[in-house]
Amino acid sequence: MSSPQMTQRTHFFFLLIWISCISVTSSVKNVIPELSPQEYFSSLQALKASLVYFQKDVSPSSAVFLEQLENSREALQDYGISILKINCQGGEASSYCRGDNSLGKVYLFRDRVLV
Repeated sequence: MSSPQMTQRTHFFFLLIWISCISVTSSVKNVIPELSPQEYFSSLQALKASLVYFQKDVSPSSAVFLEQLENSREALQDYGISILKINCQGGEASSYCRGDNSLGKVYLFRDRVLV
């Protein structure tokens, strides 16, 4: 026969596992797709708004911004806005990667046109 203390530990253990599974699932759901500068334009969807973050360097302030953007991803999708992240370190194919945007810049596109 199991003791009440053992039963409580078992319930607590399963509660921790359940919480960790939920946090992993929610973090996977909110990950922003990262593309190269060459891939981003073809990924913009016709007749849909896309919020595109162009990032050259990673900094503490940009990490906080990206975290908040990831947390907002699901809500923005409800309004028909997709979010993409472009890593500008791999190349300079896009004019949006040029210039002094060490902290990154965000642009809104609709139907592949800058709004």
